[in-house]
Amino acid sequence: MSGSLRSASNSNSACSTLSSLFIRLFSVFPVVVLGLLAPLCAIAAPEDDDARGAVLRESFEKSIGSLVQTYCSRCHNAEEMESGIRVDHLNGRLDDRNLRLWGAIQELVAGEVMPPSDEPQPTDEQRQILNDWIDEALAFARSREGEKNGSARRLTVTQYRDTLRDFLGIEDDLTDVLPPDGISKDGFANNGRTLLLSPLLVERYFEIAETALDLCLVDEDSKPVI
Repeated sequence: MSGSLRSASNSNSACSTLSSLFIRLFSVFPVVVLGLLAPLCAIAAPEDDDARGAVLRESFEKSIGSLVQTYCSRCHNAEEMESGIRVDHLNGRLDDRNLRLWGAIQELVAGEVMPPSDEPQPTDEQRQILNDWIDEALAFARSREGEKNGSARRLTVTQYRDTLRDFLGIEDDLTDVLPPDGISKDGFANNGRTLLLSPLLVERYFEIAETALDLCLVDEDSKPVI
């Protein structure tokens, strides 16, 4: 009886952690979007038919897909989306829209938060295989070039810092990780031609968004640290 209660408690704790992580995962997007002043044009990733992408897809078909199917899909599929998360649609093509999800899966599996303790567990070797594949897959996906058929104008560093303060009530300056804005030949820092978004800069916006959420979201079940 005690073992069952402990198992249920661990399962509830793991699900709570999963839910919290994915709430944060999908909460960062509106904060990142604060860095954009103009709408994004449609930007589609090209077919990644090079050798590296082919190797990753082949590895997914041979082992990674079955690991996800065995240890994740039973509770995270189209019919039963535990914590609102679905993973049965993931494949080796590494669509841009799924990269954050893959990163969250890596964090949960490596930290042994998932699968819950009352579910079948992968071996340490299987966890390592999945972790290494996601590492390689994310590095590849983030390095590939997209079609240059659109661009996005961002806020200046000062505008973004002020927007974070007004929107979230954060007084801390979180924008020190951003490079300084370029100055146009006319002496302005808000020239649209100098305010474009690079992949590296987008990563910085996500880092700022996650830090901002850490500061403004409160866990009512945990005691504050003084």
